[in-house]
Amino acid sequence: MRRRDMLIAAAGFAAAPAVAQTRRPFPEAIAYHARQGGSALIIIRHGVVWAEDYGRGDTETSAAPLGAISKVFATLLAAALSADGLLNLDEPVALTFGAWGAHPMKSRITVRMLLNQTSGMTAGRTIPSAQALELEPTALPGAEFIDDPIGVILFEAIARRKLENAGRTPPANYLRARVLTPIAAQGVLIPTTPTGDCPLADGLFAPAQALARVGEIIRREGLRQADSFLDDRVLRQAAQGTPAQPRYGLGLWLASGRDSGAQALRDVDFWATPLPMDAMMAAGPGGQRLYIVPSRGLVIARVARDSGAFSDAAFLDAALRDAPLYRRFLGS
Repeated sequence: MRRRDMLIAAAGFAAAPAVAQTRRPFPEAIAYHARQGGSALIIIRHGVVWAEDYGRGDTETSAAPLGAISKVFATLLAAALSADGLLNLDEPVALTFGAWGAHPMKSRITVRMLLNQTSGMTAGRTIPSAQALELEPTALPGAEFIDDPIGVILFEAIARRKLENAGRTPPANYLRARVLTPIAAQGVLIPTTPTGDCPLADGLFAPAQALARVGEIIRREGLRQADSFLDDRVLRQAAQGTPAQPRYGLGLWLASGRDSGAQALRDVDFWATPLPMDAMMAAGPGGQRLYIVPSRGLVIARVARDSGAFSDAAFLDAALRDAPLYRRFLGS
């Protein structure tokens, strides 16, 4: 049976995942998370909450800065726009911003390149989209992976223009109404600058519970209660690397693929422990993490108030060592 057929046949995605009737599973992972400054942790398997832990005065609605994890929300925005017929990953940016069509390099940049960070554009920091549109590429489109916020900054500008032309609300409102509210991802803070920019590259805030539900809809490839309300093709592309960086998809780092060596993710040892090849991760400041392992039906969301000495390898190894759930966790 194809993976998508299996997802449709499975129990429908609930707005709030069911809670497993069990006595505090994953104790080692929870203890390690707490020791390393963790403030909220949720572990979901096949839509069921197996573990949930809050500390340091946090609750299920306490939002934390996501940093680069924000890019995952840009992927969801792309999947929604595609499902609504407003976007194609492989369309050139020049289709929206016509001036790029006359540029020998910018004319070759596609939406997909912006999201997988191979557009050749770089800014080194978050800048206004109007300024980003005027920058010159520093590498050939598609040839080099550059871990930089500019790709998502430009993508958000495209989304804003397309939504405006379609008579729809701006990206922040569209994302909330079209995606986050239907999956009950509550408490996500999406700032908007005076110029209308929405910082999907690194400026969102969210509680662990909302982040877990975002991870769950990605794991389900956009299926909600057997209804495909997001474009599953876009979400499958989130798990596909590029020749320039096989370990990066659309807003997510991938366990599969060799490291291109172009830009290693600093202070992250996600690849230091054996994982299923379809495992994915988004990493933010202070040990904020979103892990998704589709073959195991697994989603883990973690937020923290300080970085401690958090290690992805140590945390995931602790989760795997949880003897009472070891077989279930591995899907065996």
